[in-house]
Amino acid sequence: MKQIRIYLILTAALLPLLWACNDPIPCDEYKLHKVTISLATSIAPGTRTSQPAPCLTTHSELRTQNYPATRNTHHATLLATRALGVEEETRINSVQLYIFNNEGTLTQRITGIRDEYEVILPDGCCTFYCFVNAPELPVAPSSSEELLKCESFLWNNSRGSFQMTGSATADIDSDMELEIVVQRMVAKVECIVRTEFGNSHLAEMPFTLHRIYLTNVTGKNNYALTAMQGDEGLWYNKMEYQQSSCDNLICGSLIDRRMNNKDSLAIDDSLYPYPNSNTDCFDLTTWSARKTRLVIEATLGEKLWYYPVTMEETLSNTHYLYDITITREGVSHPEEPVTEPGTLITKIKINEWNEGGEIDDDV
Repeated sequence: MKQIRIYLILTAALLPLLWACNDPIPCDEYKLHKVTISLATSIAPGTRTSQPAPCLTTHSELRTQNYPATRNTHHATLLATRALGVEEETRINSVQLYIFNNEGTLTQRITGIRDEYEVILPDGCCTFYCFVNAPELPVAPSSSEELLKCESFLWNNSRGSFQMTGSATADIDSDMELEIVVQRMVAKVECIVRTEFGNSHLAEMPFTLHRIYLTNVTGKNNYALTAMQGDEGLWYNKMEYQQSSCDNLICGSLIDRRMNNKDSLAIDDSLYPYPNSNTDCFDLTTWSARKTRLVIEATLGEKLWYYPVTMEETLSNTHYLYDITITREGVSHPEEPVTEPGTLITKIKINEWNEGGEIDDDV
C-alpha cells in the first residue's frame, strides 16, 4: 500500500509537468512566423480581335527595315487557329517551392497545384525558388545553384502548361505575406502578314500563304537560363522544317490561305521558342549554332517561296509581334538570306510578356 501511495503522489506531481510539455508553444516565444506565399504569373497581351491590323510602334523597342512612314488603312483578316487565352498562358498545373536559409541550406520543399501556400519559418533571411509546370526536380538539392542548373527541355512545355520560374528573398521577423512573380521560360511570337506587290505583274499572280514556323530553335536550357546550346546541343528545325515532338510549340497550323494584293492577315497562332542568343550563320551545307528565324512559307504563282525573318535575340518571357509586308518573290530555302532590297518590309514590336497594353495604330 505504501508503494501505491508513493506512486500516486509522484503521478499527481508529474501530471502538471506533462500537461505543460504538451501545451501548444506560442510561435512568438520561439520566434516562429507564418509566411503566406502567393504566386503571381505574368500577364500576356490581350488577345486580338477582328480589327484593322496595326502599323506597329512600341514603347520599348522598335526595329524597322524599309518601312514606309504612312498610315496603313488595310483591314487584317483574323485567322482563328490555336490561339491561347491569358488563362491558358498563365495556368498553374503544378508547383515546386524550395526555401533556403541564409546559409544556403535547404529548409523546406513544398509541392502542390495551388497559387498560395502557408509555411512556418524562424527568424532570418530566406530565399524562395518556385518552379511551375516543371517535371519533378531534386527532392534535396545541396544548394540553389544545383537546383538552377537542372536541365529544362522545350518538350516539357505545352500549350496551356508553360514552365515558369521565379524567386524572392525576404527577411523573416514577423508574420508576413510574400509574392513571388513567376515568368515563362519560353518567348511568344506572333505575326501579321501583308501583301503589297504594287503595279507589277506579281499583283496578278495568285499568292497562297501556307504556314509559318520557327527554325533554329534551341531545345533545352537550365532553370537559370544560362546554358545556351552550341553546335552539338539540342536544336529543332535546324536550317529548315523537320517534324518533331515540339511542332505544337514552334510550327503554326496549316493555313493554305489565298491572299489578294494589298491584303492583310493577322495570324492568331502564337509560337513559343526557348531563348537563343547565339551569333548568326547562313551556311546552308553544314549545321552550326545560329539565330532563330521566323519563316513564312507561301506560293506565288506556281512556285514555292520562303520568307525568313531573323530574330536577333530571343529572350524568355518576351512577346515579339512581327508585321511583315511581302512585295516580291522570296528565296528558295528557309536559311537563304533575303538580299533583294525591299522584298520584305519588316516591323517588330518587342515587349516584356507581362506588359500587355495597346498596339498603336499609327507609324
